[in-house]
Amino acid sequence: MSFVQKSDPLGYYAALNISPGASREEVRLAYRFLKKSYFETRSRKIKISKAQAAYEMLNDPKRKSAYDRGDVSAARAGG
Repeated sequence: MSFVQKSDPLGYYAALNISPGASREEVRLAYRFLKKSYFETRSRKIKISKAQAAYEMLNDPKRKSAYDRGDVSAARAGG
């Protein structure tokens, strides 16, 4: 059974292994670290895809704010 916190409805913070209070720099560094650390496998492609979606969402301050409020549709639309 998977438990998803209200503040992370799509699991983006978990995908990057960061806390909801992470700065833009921490988001960037976490994404770069994960991208370098995964091996070339099917599993890697899935994880990188999730990490890339998380990075794109959490690196933009407006989208991150909407995501943190739990408004996933507004976050996907750009704020």
